[in-house]
Amino acid sequence: MKAAADLGPRRGLTGEALPPVFAPVADAQAMGSISAAQARVITRCVDELPAAVQAEHDMSVQHTLVEHAQHILPRRDGSARIVGELTALCAEALRTVLDTLARPRPAEDGTKDPRTPGQRNHDGLHEGY
Repeated sequence: MKAAADLGPRRGLTGEALPPVFAPVADAQAMGSISAAQARVITRCVDELPAAVQAEHDMSVQHTLVEHAQHILPRRDGSARIVGELTALCAEALRTVLDTLARPRPAEDGTKDPRTPGQRNHDGLHEGY
């Protein structure tokens, strides 16, 4: 009920359409860029801000939290999309692992590895785990 009230469309006293209370959060959830659980955390955080802070900064806080929530997005099946920055040393270490474990592997009969580079990277990271 609370999520519907916070993230759903609203009507004013005279019947005019109003945006959701947490419009940036609602938009991000509707686009699938954040999960329902992440939306709950963001709305709870904003709700717990002092009234004076909410009045002045609620939209900027929502935008910031939505942006950060999009970096790791868990899906219902347990998989996740990750976006981030690495230091030069960490990036080099990751490339070293993936260059070794994610290179194409022809089949025994010599046919080409059918996996995409993305799938090979996934498999190499999983194998390295």
